[in-house]
Amino acid sequence: RLNAKFNQVSKGRGDVKFNVSLIAFNGNMKDAKNYWDTKNHPLSELLSESHSKFYPDSNSETWQSIGCKLNIPRGTDFVLVLLSAQLTSGAGELMGHFVDDVSVSFDSEPRKSFSTVKWKGVGDFNEKSNWELNRRPDFSRQRLVLEGEEAKIASEINVKQEMIIALSNGSKGSLAIAKEGTLNISRNGSLLVGYNKSSFAELRIKGTLKTLCKSHIGRNNAKSEVIVDGGLWDASKSSIRMSQYSREGFETESNLNIINGGKVVADRIEMIHDMSKITLESGSLIVKALKIGGEDGQAIVEHTKGKIKVDLLVFGENSQYNFSGKGSELLIKGEYTLERLKSLRHATWLVNKEPLSEEDIQISWKKIEGKTYTSLIRI
Repeated sequence: RLNAKFNQVSKGRGDVKFNVSLIAFNGNMKDAKNYWDTKNHPLSELLSESHSKFYPDSNSETWQSIGCKLNIPRGTDFVLVLLSAQLTSGAGELMGHFVDDVSVSFDSEPRKSFSTVKWKGVGDFNEKSNWELNRRPDFSRQRLVLEGEEAKIASEINVKQEMIIALSNGSKGSLAIAKEGTLNISRNGSLLVGYNKSSFAELRIKGTLKTLCKSHIGRNNAKSEVIVDGGLWDASKSSIRMSQYSREGFETESNLNIINGGKVVADRIEMIHDMSKITLESGSLIVKALKIGGEDGQAIVEHTKGKIKVDLLVFGENSQYNFSGKGSELLIKGEYTLERLKSLRHATWLVNKEPLSEEDIQISWKKIEGKTYTSLIRI
């Protein structure tokens, strides 16, 4: 809670407005100026804000109080306190305006569960009757859980907290981003496609998904699938993890399918446990670091058509890269020979599930944005 007292010496009413604000941000306080300048961007670090204003009287003998309060949302790193006087009419300088007795107080309560809103309908993501309590969630402050019938995004949605598709044991959840739709998730949020045991989750992207947060396709659930169906998943400043956890006697199946000219751009993709598979049927996958396989289970890249471009390619145990379609191209940063690629630790290179040979691949070197890439094209 913020409280302050204001006064003005000059006479008159309505020419000046006093303001107080509390503004919660996620991030590093040293970057507060930049956060302030970009606070209206859909993926800004701004999480919540509260404002109060009033017009002072003409009595310079009295001090008038004004205050505001803010429920601090999850992920807040600092709160900006703003006090200001603003001309509302006329021109000139502000003179003889004062603020005093400023106080900021915090009230704490026993920790409560993070505010969660569950999907209960079908269709329009923006329709309030599709959410429990028949209220549209506060996408900046509340965690979103999608279970049951498919939710569809056909406009621009900005989320700054956690979004989970199929959270409960044995649940099913589905989200579709239409061609005209955009889903933005900020750095403070997270995206989990599938969460708990025996749950099934699907995300289909025909429009645009932009994630500045960590994304997970499968945690320790039954099956999770992301289908980039002609759309764009922009995770260029964040990571995507597939099948994060392993559990004895229970496998997590996670799939990333790129079809109909879809595109995925990511800083890092990790295929960690159990059954992880990336299938490129048409379109492109551009990633700085791609880890195929981890500590347990099998990881497969099925390259049918289109282009995959990586700066760093790492193989884990039980991993495979399969060229299954002619014309498919893999670009790897650096100058490699086929022998050197085959010698990479744990690497298994296949063509239609048979060991790769020189007759299967056209290898060359290309300059892209001043960097050298090795090009492998299935012939």
